[in-house]
Amino acid sequence: MHWYQWTLFVLIIKNSAEAGPEVIEYEAGTDLRSPLYCRVEHINEARWMKGLEMLTFGNKSFDSSMSIVCKGTGDYHLNITKMTSSDNGTYTCSDGSRKEIRSYTLNVKAEATIGEGKYSGPTVHSNEGETVQLWCNATGYPKPEISWYTLERTSSEQEKGTYLGISGSMLGIHNVTRECATKFQCQAINSYRMDKPVTRNITLIVKFSPEICVTNKLRDRCITNNGTLKGKPGEKLELICYVYASPLANVSWLRHDTLIGEYIGVTNETKKSEVSNPYVYTETSKYDESKKQTSFSLVITLDTDQTFTSYHCQAVNDMGSNRMTIVIKRNTKS
Repeated sequence: MHWYQWTLFVLIIKNSAEAGPEVIEYEAGTDLRSPLYCRVEHINEARWMKGLEMLTFGNKSFDSSMSIVCKGTGDYHLNITKMTSSDNGTYTCSDGSRKEIRSYTLNVKAEATIGEGKYSGPTVHSNEGETVQLWCNATGYPKPEISWYTLERTSSEQEKGTYLGISGSMLGIHNVTRECATKFQCQAINSYRMDKPVTRNITLIVKFSPEICVTNKLRDRCITNNGTLKGKPGEKLELICYVYASPLANVSWLRHDTLIGEYIGVTNETKKSEVSNPYVYTETSKYDESKKQTSFSLVITLDTDQTFTSYHCQAVNDMGSNRMTIVIKRNTKS
């Protein structure tokens, strides 16, 4: 399934466009290009505020990097030197009546960054059928643009990004399927000294109950449940149980209700039952991470009447269980 077959949505929170303070951009370490302009009637009672913090009162400044510039009667301009990111904020000038006269917002220019704790995290888990929201919050000024990609490995084992055509701080996927389990990447960039974006990778793991396909060594297609195979005494018959599951499933082979062997998914360990005759049954297991698929092979030596019977492949994980039965009958044809 391709990305464009998924149901995707993006949530972008925008502030309403309201008239506000004049915006001034600056670079860290520099002086304000020109003082913040303000004219008042009574300088001795005038003040500059940053939020609720008083910066000046009359000609007195409470910060060594700030000073009042008076070029004429009523001038009450604020100058700031050696500015840092802490100078970000909204500045207001008021006279003795505390009525706001002028207002400015100062923003320091900074490259886009996506800090730790500012995105969904390296791994996100979801059950099949749920809705998932992946998010990525970038900081910087001018405001960064965020774009979403999927990452896939090429034949040369390189990761290739595919643009999803979606931008914004949040990516949502409705009705998640196992085909959605892949690596996503959010990219953030702005116009300040950036040649390439900063990125964060988010791997989506989709959990689902086991699916089983049992094949015979000589047949590629899946055998139907309660399907029948025939063999002759002395023959060796190999059954391969393919289990597709997330998280990893424990897979068992049983004769009737007697355990022959078991594959423990968490530890990648194969265990043989004490009641199993090693000369009659042998098992081998293999796990394919890219396919989320376990293959558990059972080789049966048809040497006694007890070996011509029903065999079950059973798989269990946190999401559920599944079972497939194969019946082996004696081939009476010569």
